[in-house]
Amino acid sequence: MVFHLFVFRSQRPFHPQRLHSYLNERYPHNIIRAKGLLWLASRPNLAISFSQAGGSVRLESAGSWWSSMPEEQRYQYPSYAEISAELLKRWHPEWEDRKNELVFIGQHLDKEKYLS
Repeated sequence: MVFHLFVFRSQRPFHPQRLHSYLNERYPHNIIRAKGLLWLASRPNLAISFSQAGGSVRLESAGSWWSSMPEEQRYQYPSYAEISAELLKRWHPEWEDRKNELVFIGQHLDKEKYLS
């Protein structure tokens, strides 16, 4: 059995209803495992963890985006000082640190088909 992997990256938010429709009506059955982080236009401060294995799909809170906190509050977290330089390298003028980064593993994956 041959498995393929692709990573979807974008900083633009998902539209909540379109994402819901995609997951319920068009999500490919040959994706065996998927996981990652995403954000919804309707919840700009919430980082969402996405996890799919077989027929099970979970979306749950993964915390807040750094950009949703006042800058002085960010420094209360020891990890922020460690990652702030790297974070600023990918800081987007509009989306800031928000991102979608999802890894898909499956058979016969057609990346272009799934992203249309």
